[in-house]
Amino acid sequence: MIRFYDVTKVYPNGTEALKTVRFRVPEKKFTFLTGPSGSGKTTIIKIVLCIEAATSGSVIVGGRNLAAVRRPTVPYLRRNIGVIWQDFKLLDSRTVFDNVAIALEILGASRKEIQTRVTAMLERLGLLQYKNERPLSLSGGEQQRVSIARALVNRPTILLADEPTGNLDPERTFDIIRLLQEVNEQGTTVLVATHDPMILEAFDYPILSLRDGEVTTSPRPLAADLEEEP
Repeated sequence: MIRFYDVTKVYPNGTEALKTVRFRVPEKKFTFLTGPSGSGKTTIIKIVLCIEAATSGSVIVGGRNLAAVRRPTVPYLRRNIGVIWQDFKLLDSRTVFDNVAIALEILGASRKEIQTRVTAMLERLGLLQYKNERPLSLSGGEQQRVSIARALVNRPTILLADEPTGNLDPERTFDIIRLLQEVNEQGTTVLVATHDPMILEAFDYPILSLRDGEVTTSPRPLAADLEEEP
């Protein structure tokens, strides 16, 4: 579960990235986070990951108040969170297989388990033939799918996706969202940041809408979750 209660984020230059944001993503649910570029979507994801801290308000992730999480314990918090980044964040010096495997290596998985799970995930995403290639030799869409494979291979309890289909054609776009649906149906809490109206219209999940750092609308509302206090 992810909960923001009256969260603000102000940068040193005075820019207000978030203005008294309040919402709740229930455990094991799928939610869209939408809004134009610069509306605060990526800031929310970074706060959930403890990459950035809220200026004020409270943020609860998986039952833990992030204000009480000490810096040395942040990696342990992140072990349960998968992330699909808009800019991929792949290691260009390592193969596709190694880029996906790193998520399991961090958890201390055995070589056999890594081989089995990475191979299965690459096959599922149509990437198995590229397992020995370097990311820079792939197209943007293929690199995006490698990023998705890395985020899913450790079976996280929370999945954050920042524009996960931005580099994909319509057919691949729907394939990826359906894959995220399957992940959600297996019990993972999924938050997908997107501004693609085609996705929002095609999939009937709650929508949290941001504009200029504020919650503006929720066309398929999160009901009382927007008002519930910690």
